[in-house]
Amino acid sequence: MYTSSKANHILIGHVISSETSVESSLQCMKYCARMANGQCKSFNHNKVTGECQLNNETGRDETDDMKIRKGYNHYYISKTEPIILP
Repeated sequence: MYTSSKANHILIGHVISSETSVESSLQCMKYCARMANGQCKSFNHNKVTGECQLNNETGRDETDDMKIRKGYNHYYISKTEPIILP
């Protein structure tokens, strides 16, 4: 399951794969879920540009790698929280 950690935020330095023309955060989540060996632990999605970045880390905890970036939403795996998509 995934939950949004922060709107208008992006996790940088941990991108392992990128997709373009991804219309929804749900579609981006599916790319992440299908990645082999559970390598994808979070994703950044920009619904305006359609960019979907798959990450090998989460931005759930405070980290210098989490940056404010207008238009992006960061999602991470959570086993205890419900799925929240904008």
